[in-house]
Amino acid sequence: MSSAIFTILLFATAAFSQEVHRPLKIIAYPYIPDLNGDDLLGLKAFLEARFLIDTGRQIEILFDLQTFATDTYTPSAVVEALSPSGGYDLQEIDTLIMGYLLQNNSLQEIPSSISFDGFGPEVIAAVNIDGTKWGHPSYTCTNVYYSYDHSIRSNKDGDDFIDWMNHKRSAGQLGWTGDLSQGLSLRLQYHDGWRDSHPTTPWFPDGYDPLTSNIDTHIVSNIIALRDSCAKDGNNDCTDSDFYFGLHHWLETFVNEDSLVAQGFPEYTADILEIANTDPLNPTKKHVVAPALVGSGDRPYLFTDAWVISRTNCVGDCLTTAEIFLAWQRTHWAQLITLGKDLSPVRPRYLAIAYQPFYSSPELHALPHFARDYFAFFNAEVNRAVAQDTNRFWDQQDAQAATLQSLITTGYTP
Repeated sequence: MSSAIFTILLFATAAFSQEVHRPLKIIAYPYIPDLNGDDLLGLKAFLEARFLIDTGRQIEILFDLQTFATDTYTPSAVVEALSPSGGYDLQEIDTLIMGYLLQNNSLQEIPSSISFDGFGPEVIAAVNIDGTKWGHPSYTCTNVYYSYDHSIRSNKDGDDFIDWMNHKRSAGQLGWTGDLSQGLSLRLQYHDGWRDSHPTTPWFPDGYDPLTSNIDTHIVSNIIALRDSCAKDGNNDCTDSDFYFGLHHWLETFVNEDSLVAQGFPEYTADILEIANTDPLNPTKKHVVAPALVGSGDRPYLFTDAWVISRTNCVGDCLTTAEIFLAWQRTHWAQLITLGKDLSPVRPRYLAIAYQPFYSSPELHALPHFARDYFAFFNAEVNRAVAQDTNRFWDQQDAQAATLQSLITTGYTP
């Protein structure tokens, strides 16, 4: 081989190698409807291929409920995932654990090149701690009640709802079904009502500490009323973990109208429609969604999911790919997933998206009436929802959960 040809090949190889970037390893928020019944493997392949086509770079996605993707429930697992031994570059988390991750020095701030245009102030507040943005939003969420009785929306507060539920439930029908078995679920149920009843009061430590002296007993009484309405024939699936570990049974109970009301999150509609064997775009059996009222008002409680970047694992070229991904995901990731673009036929997953321009997009307006109304409801709910300071949310998790369990579920016999 001549030296000239060798030199040309050498330069060509070097130029090509400069375009090779290692894949960005990400853990995606896994609590989304598995409408293909394939553990989201088809969705994973669809998103990886779409990102490569759109950007020329690669992502490796993990949707997993068993190990690292235990997000809010085991925040120490997220610390491990984002550490050098875990090896992941980005994770989509519930911002409730953001303070915990910062205390464990797991995160780097979102690069200044990344835009936050299109996100509401309460959503941005969920990722902004002490003036620094540590996450980039993807989904929003709030607790809701599902019912086939459309008059549920007439209720104005938790007391109204309890009265309505007791009046509307049929003989032998459960009044309410939801999860009160897990410490975090119980804590968030209480805090939803507390934030609604005390919308301007700092929640930590004034409104809620490990001591029962600071517990709002009115909210606890309302939760106990929900608990009691879930008891039947000596069983209470709302306190024995059955609903927590068996969501399909929980939603099946609702679809069969053995329960007047089911409590859940926006994306449950996709599963409800599938269980009811009805068209996800034009259902024949239509449920209604209403705010989950526990306290003395009707303001929703805002949850926000967001992408965070590992402080140790993602530097140099990885950080460049991360910036490309964050810019791409703002207008693609959640929209592709919630509209079910990976499915054939397309079926919405009905997640609530943080990016506001989605709600005026041509794709959303092309949906049938039921789907448009559904997304409009959730958009209005999260826009009036109350955010919270998540910086120290996890500080008293165990003690606060134990306090509420002792008041509401420990030793309870239906």
